[in-house]
Amino acid sequence: MIHNRSFVISGFTTPAGYLTNKETTFLIASTLLRDRELYFTAECSAKDTAGFVQNMYKTFLSIQISGRP
Repeated sequence: MIHNRSFVISGFTTPAGYLTNKETTFLIASTLLRDRELYFTAECSAKDTAGFVQNMYKTFLSIQISGRP
């Protein structure tokens, strides 16, 4: 739960990223907003990914979504 909204957060590593042709780590958060899915994606292809997942998780916790009722 992030600010009373359910999120699914997952992470994975792939041999190549969207913009690079080298190993990339992704962290993705998704939720529903009025029958629409929202996705937030973080991507890291640096050689040193120490702290990436923890830092991005903290960033996801800061997400605030507001809209008209």
